[in-house]
Formats: sequence, C-alpha cells, structure tokens
Amino acid sequence: MALRRGDPAYHSSWMWSELGLAERTSPAHPPPLAHERMQSLVPGLGELCRTVAAHVRARTGFDDTATLLTAEEIETNLEVQRFLRKQPRSAGGRTTAADQPAIARLAGPIHWLVEFELHRRKTFWVDESLAYMLAKTDLEVPGGQLRVPFPSFALVFTDRHVLSLAERLLATDPSCPVAGHLLRVLTIHVSEDRSAAGRLLRIGLAADALGADPPHWVRQDVPLEEDTPVQRFLDGLAPIVISDPPVPDAHPLRGLLHVALNAILYSVSAGVEAEVRLSPARVKRGSPADVFSSDEVFFLPGAIEISRVRGMQALERVPSGRGLLHRFMVRGPP
Repeated sequence: MALRRGDPAYHSSWMWSELGLAERTSPAHPPPLAHERMQSLVPGLGELCRTVAAHVRARTGFDDTATLLTAEEIETNLEVQRFLRKQPRSAGGRTTAADQPAIARLAGPIHWLVEFELHRRKTFWVDESLAYMLAKTDLEVPGGQLRVPFPSFALVFTDRHVLSLAERLLATDPSCPVAGHLLRVLTIHVSEDRSAAGRLLRIGLAADALGADPPHWVRQDVPLEEDTPVQRFLDGLAPIVISDPPVPDAHPLRGLLHVALNAILYSVSAGVEAEVRLSPARVKRGSPADVFSSDEVFFLPGAIEISRVRGMQALERVPSGRGLLHRFMVRGPP
C-alpha cells in the first residue's frame, strides 16, 4: 500500500531470485487475460462481443485486414446499448449519477473487446527477458515505419519490471480499485485506426491483480505521424530526467508505452518467429497461480538467458553500475 500512500515502494522478488527462493522454471502459459476476466465477472459480456463481431463480419465489404469500428458505431450499436441498460442500477432500477462511473468503465473496454473478438483474439505473450531488452531499446523509428501485425490484437506482460510500472501508474489514480495491489498480468489491447487525418494506435492498458476486482483500464492514443519519430510523442508525456550516469525513466506511462511499441516492432521484424502456445490441456487445481488463460498465444521469446538479465538488473541497482550498463547496452561488449 506504500504506493497508494505516495511513499516509496519496492517488490522483493529480486531478493527471492538472489536467495534461490524463486521458481526456477517460467510458466508455460499466461494467466487469464483481460477479456476472459471481464467476461467471467460481467455476465453476458462475452456473448455480446461475439454477437457484435459476427454482425460486423457479415457486412458487405468487411475486410479482415483492416475493418474496425468507430467510437460512434459502438455508442449507437443497439446490442451494446441494450446490454449497458441491463447492468445493475441503484435502488429503483433507474440510472443515477452514482451509476454513471461504473457504466462508463464498462463501455470503454467494450470497444477494444469487440474488435479483439472481430479479429480472432490474436495475442502476443512477451517473455520476461525480451521485455527487459525492449525496455532498454531506443525507439527512434518514424511513425510511418511502425506497422502492426493485425488491426486489433493484444500484448501480454507478466514480468515484474512491466508490472511495477503499471502499479506506479495506477497508484496515481485515487478511483482505481486495484491501486496499491500487486499486479499479476498486464494485457495491452491495441487497435490501429486509419483515417484521412492519418494513423492512430488506440491503446488500452488492462491491469489485473487477479482478485475480486475486474481489470482496470487506462486509455492512451498514440499518433503515428509519417516522418516524426514515435519517441518524440513519448517524450512529450512528461519531463525527461537527464543525469550522469543515466537513471531509469521515472515516468510509468512513458515506460509502458515504450516497451509496448517496441514489442509491436519486434513482432513484425524479419526473422522473428513467434512460438504458438496452446492452453495447457490440464490445469492444476489450487492457487490462482495454477490457473491459465484458455486462449492460445503467440509467445515472443527473449534472446538472452534470464540469469544474465538478473545480473543486469543487479548492476542497475548499483549507482556506479548504471553507467557501465548503459555503455554496454549502447556499444556492446568490448
């Protein structure tokens, strides 16, 4: 709860690894993802998304490589409106001001979830070591060169670095029910909007502690200007910390978008082959840690052994080591 109080906080998982108390093997599959958790906690949501997606696919001119829904189409869709009207209301059954925040929190994710269903639930699970390297990789690519693998898809992160960024981001939102809790999975939904004004990525970050509360969603649009580096947009989100030796970026939203955009670039890079992983046929009963997503995912493995990543992370915790690590990441080994 330290983050929620505005105090410094840390997660002790790095000490577990140092002491040999952490799990030696990585999980074979991610935990339940945002769309699964939302559907399990909101009756009828899954059927709504499948129904609306099926109607859109049946339209004349539907293009599996490009068709998405506008915000107006979602807001005026009769199936969506009927569904929202059936959601629990205050005493008396009429919508009051107290009901509006809960309905609005549900209406926003519906757009991403319908498009995710529309394009057959394509999901990329990013390996822990890869997530670390992507966080350290410069993002100077022009917006015109950033291509997406599908019109709508999801990225999944379960590593502590990315989850800690999301925890710091949510700690600044007093209305977030999972603020101050340790997150278990971050599902980032991405949809590419194309219009006469240009290309835009609609990004929805769904942070989940896998408890009684549903995932908490944060929206951020990223414009893709043809000749402008994407990094310039990220730099504009907050002041840049400049120091010698360099220190990690202190802005959690910028850090999250940085690793997400690099993951998109990596997923479409030449020579990268994602490993298709089916959901485990048998799910052990027991703690929530033994529960997996029922969807198949494209697993993006890292090229560096996790033991070496642990060493780099340890080096970062030493002030004098940050400069050494930065030079190694930029120049490579001598």
